[in-house]
Amino acid sequence: MNLFQTILKWKGFPVTEATKQLDLFHSLDRQAQKDWIETQKKEIVEFHFKNNPFYNQVIGQALPSAWSELPIIQKKDLQSPLNQMIATGYSRSNVYISNTSGSSG
Repeated sequence: MNLFQTILKWKGFPVTEATKQLDLFHSLDRQAQKDWIETQKKEIVEFHFKNNPFYNQVIGQALPSAWSELPIIQKKDLQSPLNQMIATGYSRSNVYISNTSGSSG
């Protein structure tokens, strides 16, 4: 386990389970990997639609039926206090927070 994984584990992230999931993913054939990715995308969008008021405002009243119909979130959409964007059940203490230089290239 590298230093980053160790720090994540100390912070309570399920590193061992994530590693098992990654190994499982790599054991799948190409089509099964694509199917898994599509399932995960759908589950993530549905979770945030139900549990994240910020994301709910961006999407609107109804969840689009296709991935391509989801709105693209712009930088200006994300310039809100973090506490307003975190999904129900999460807080600053149990999510990974990082900063960038702000440079795109």
